[in-house]
Amino acid sequence: MRPLLIISFLFYFSLFSIAQKPEVQWASSVLSFSSEFYYANYPTQYKANQVLGSPSCEINSGSSPAAWSTAFENQGKAEYIEVSFDNPMKIQQVLIHENFNAGSITDISVRDMNSQLHSIYKKDSVSLVAANGRLLQVFIPQTSYEVQTVRITMNCELVTGFKQIDAIGIANHQQKITSFINTISTTENAPTKERLSESVNSPTDEVSPIISPDGQSLYFTRQNHPQNIKIENQDIWVSSIDKGVFLPATILGSPLNNSENNSLASITPDGNTALVLNVYNADGTMEKGISISRRTDSGWELPKKVEIEDFQNESQYGEYFLLNSGNILLMTVQRKEGIGNKDVHVSFLKEDEKWTKPQNLGPTINTVASEIAPFMASDNRTLYYATSCKPGYGKADIFMSRRIGDGWDTWSEPVNMGSAINSSGFDAYYTLPASGEFAYFVSYAAGNNGDLYRIPIPKELRPLPVTLVQGKVLNSKTKEPIGTGIAYYSLSGGTKEGTAFSDATTGEYKIVLPSGQQYGFSASKDGFLPVSSSLDLKKSDKYTVVTQDLFLTPIEEGARIRVNNIYFDFDKSILRSESNVELDQIAQILQSNPTIRIRIEGHTDDKGDAAYNVKLSQNRANSVKTYLLSKGVDASRIESIGYGKANPSVPNSSDMNRQLNRRVEFVVIGM
Repeated sequence: MRPLLIISFLFYFSLFSIAQKPEVQWASSVLSFSSEFYYANYPTQYKANQVLGSPSCEINSGSSPAAWSTAFENQGKAEYIEVSFDNPMKIQQVLIHENFNAGSITDISVRDMNSQLHSIYKKDSVSLVAANGRLLQVFIPQTSYEVQTVRITMNCELVTGFKQIDAIGIANHQQKITSFINTISTTENAPTKERLSESVNSPTDEVSPIISPDGQSLYFTRQNHPQNIKIENQDIWVSSIDKGVFLPATILGSPLNNSENNSLASITPDGNTALVLNVYNADGTMEKGISISRRTDSGWELPKKVEIEDFQNESQYGEYFLLNSGNILLMTVQRKEGIGNKDVHVSFLKEDEKWTKPQNLGPTINTVASEIAPFMASDNRTLYYATSCKPGYGKADIFMSRRIGDGWDTWSEPVNMGSAINSSGFDAYYTLPASGEFAYFVSYAAGNNGDLYRIPIPKELRPLPVTLVQGKVLNSKTKEPIGTGIAYYSLSGGTKEGTAFSDATTGEYKIVLPSGQQYGFSASKDGFLPVSSSLDLKKSDKYTVVTQDLFLTPIEEGARIRVNNIYFDFDKSILRSESNVELDQIAQILQSNPTIRIRIEGHTDDKGDAAYNVKLSQNRANSVKTYLLSKGVDASRIESIGYGKANPSVPNSSDMNRQLNRRVEFVVIGM
């Protein structure tokens, strides 16, 4: 059942004003019907309940699996259906979307709150035969009663073929409706698509583009290219982007490419984790499935199979997308308990490196037809995907919807991306960088081979703002690059959001953080003290790039680190919950290195009484010690001392410097 929806339509104003707000209300339940078509392969399609909710296809677009279809083409004189509405109201029209083989409706009656039936439309003979359908709008003077049901009767002998009705509505106005497409008005001129240069496009097929979140690398698949490992198969290629210019594409080496078909599904912001199609066997053969590969100092690892609990896919096709965090996976698969053919599902990474049972995103996103190529923007909120079962301009259109709340089953009503982006053909497989400025896609224009294009995205259809954090992880003593993991987490919720990996050769890392929260991120590696930083994005309202190098200090006597993400309320010594993630990492270091002894030092700025500051800093250092003891660290390994304002790290000459001086530090005092 599709949810009730009030849609803005193109319309013509009548000469007289309407007192109440113009409203179209679509049927919410089926009371009775004569027959329905049964399709054994897809039993949820063409059922009577598919008539509910807003229209599933555009006017004149023809047959739809999300419409009610009669069981027989021409047998029997009468077919009927009666539907009800959530909010009975006085009406001035009834709307019936006869999407296929229209013209057989002979009677429309409405039922008032006393269950009395009123006929408002009668036809004894066919007045229209429209194979691709029509919207029948029956205008009447405003009823004196509130309408709670509509009953439609058809003479199926009047029109050849199966009859379909996609939606039934009532309205309190007489405005003419010309389109069902749910779009957003934008403040910008219609965007124009741009074919990418010959550095990317070749005489052969380029498909499945994946733009890196930083917008600096475009990965794609080439088929029948003479430089492929096996010409007739597919290989992964990449073009770097330098100051807006696409450099000549190069083919990726093994093991991501081999003599079988290879294609990239996702790349994380750090460029070091790739989701690829198929399962890679050690002998070079491939199986159906998906795999993950990580890049190390010696190159890409042989992709490892992604193990998903209770995995099913009744379709021969499937699409997959790994979110930036690396621990959430979207997929379109067909499951026995699904809504339709391929539905969009979500799965989560477990501690054992396996993935949870796929969870359906629900009926707002999914239809009885196939959903295609889900792409979650870097804000972790905005979903772009394709479907043929919502009103659009062609065989399949790209839609946008935003996730509501913390779960994955509540979404905003999907919005069509508009005629500048969607065409009369098949549109799918869009990919966007973190900025959301451009969408990259494949097009088979004028019957040519597949080429890659990009198009500017209107602001209203872009993802929510994010911040790209980039920098290097370096040895604080030698300044040599370090390849390691960088965990990032929500300080307000104390939850880990994901892990990025720095490049072992350059030390470079990249993380994308959605706006609206305060984040901490920290790098750790065996033999080093962890280093952390934080970023407050609660008020961030635009795409931003922040550069922050992280310096890891080798564990040795005298080594000192500042622990940045430890928080106390003003003038208090009780640790706030935002501190837990950071301190848990310190506890883990101490547990992994049982001979280390440390001193916890508390410091303040120069404001306030000196003796009071010493006491406050001592109490805060003691609170940190108490937390570490609660995690199983022996008390003999930890000292704590408060210095007050005695040892500033920088002059107390500004508010920013004073903030730097209000700190907790760890010093290794024994090995």
